[in-house]
Amino acid sequence: MKQLPENLLLMIYEAKNGDTIAARNTLILLTGMLSSTRFNQFTGEILSEPLEIPEWVRSYLAQSFTHILEGQNADKALNLKRNGRPTAWSYYPKLAAAQTVHFYHTHSAEKKTIEESCATVADGINSLVARVNRTLLESVGLGHFIGKSGISQELVSKWYFKLLKKNANLNGIRGKQIAQLIEVDLRNPQ
Repeated sequence: MKQLPENLLLMIYEAKNGDTIAARNTLILLTGMLSSTRFNQFTGEILSEPLEIPEWVRSYLAQSFTHILEGQNADKALNLKRNGRPTAWSYYPKLAAAQTVHFYHTHSAEKKTIEESCATVADGINSLVARVNRTLLESVGLGHFIGKSGISQELVSKWYFKLLKKNANLNGIRGKQIAQLIEVDLRNPQ
């Protein structure tokens, strides 16, 4: 049996708490899991083995479908649209920043502290967003930062410790990719 994406539980948690981007991405993954012809929506690779759907995924779907059957709008039942003020930051930019902090803290030659890593990431992301191609930013998970005012070291630190507490996967390749972009940007100021 193929494995579920390791962050699916966290994605469902974020979706239930109103993160519309996490809700949409969760729905994309779940649709692929339920499809009789399964493929990886990111690579197009056809997956021959079906995924076993765990109870907690079934519970999420059952709860959402029950709300729809009770007359609730599907967008609201699946948290695809949020009523009221949208959240400033969804799960994915927080995860991208936290993974980059983790990479700097655990893999940098200088053995940076968490605080130093958070400062480097905040400054680096702000610089990248101001100067780098939108497509490149989106490809490494920084697309959500485009058009936002600068992020602070304190905000990055808050995201890091929140995701660390939730046992999110902070070892993702995205952290290394973003750190490499930051280092290239620091070496080539304009």
